[in-house]
Amino acid sequence: MGKEVRFEMGKQGIETVKDGSVTTRVGRDIDSWASLVGFSHKAAVAESFDESEIPLVVQAVNETGTRYRVASGVDETRKLLVARLRRRLTESEGYFPDLYLERIEESEQRRAENILEAGGAVVALACKEGKGLDDFWQRYRELKDQSSPESPEA
Repeated sequence: MGKEVRFEMGKQGIETVKDGSVTTRVGRDIDSWASLVGFSHKAAVAESFDESEIPLVVQAVNETGTRYRVASGVDETRKLLVARLRRRLTESEGYFPDLYLERIEESEQRRAENILEAGGAVVALACKEGKGLDDFWQRYRELKDQSSPESPEA
């Protein structure tokens, strides 16, 4: 918490992400994003969204300057889901059980297939300029509330 996170766009789509004292180079490829999600200490997350929510996500990231990467296909979706689980287990248990990585990947493969079959997507989100992702989530919730049929504004 309170760590500075900076993004600098470099050549060939490479970004430098500073999370506290750790600097990570992140390309636009899914492996770079999965690494960022799995090891960044909250500089990035991967979340599942329904098909109807994707336009709201894109609008919120554009309005808040949040970096994002939508997973394309089952393999990319699985990689982001495994990275998300890696971080959650590391935060709660203090380690990631590499011994069970094959089982975890199989489980997340099925989850990825289910998400995509339902028309959803997994999106990696990364904060910018030390702001965290609070601005994104606040704007996303506002947009979702406005688009809701129960909303007086919709």
